[in-house]
Amino acid sequence: PRIYLGKEKTTAMGLNNDFIIILPTGKIKDIKASMVVDKELKAPIVKGKAYGTVKITLADKEIASQPLVALKDNPKGGLWTQ
Repeated sequence: PRIYLGKEKTTAMGLNNDFIIILPTGKIKDIKASMVVDKELKAPIVKGKAYGTVKITLADKEIASQPLVALKDNPKGGLWTQ
C-alpha cells in the first residue's frame, strides 16, 4: 500500500505465519480472501508491526483472520523524498 511521508512510496505487507484452514469437501470455490489495510499509512513503518488484517470468508461468513504486517521497515523520508 501507499505510504505517506516515507523514504519509499510503498511497503510490502504479508503474514508472520502460514495461514492454514480446513474446509469441508467441495467448499473451495466458496472461499474468499480479503485484506483490510489501515487508512492513510504514514512513515515510519516498522517491520513486523500490524497495519491491517487478512480475512478468510466462506459463504459470506468470516472463518479466520490474521494480522497484516509490514515485511520491511520504511523510515520517514527526508524533505526531497516525502
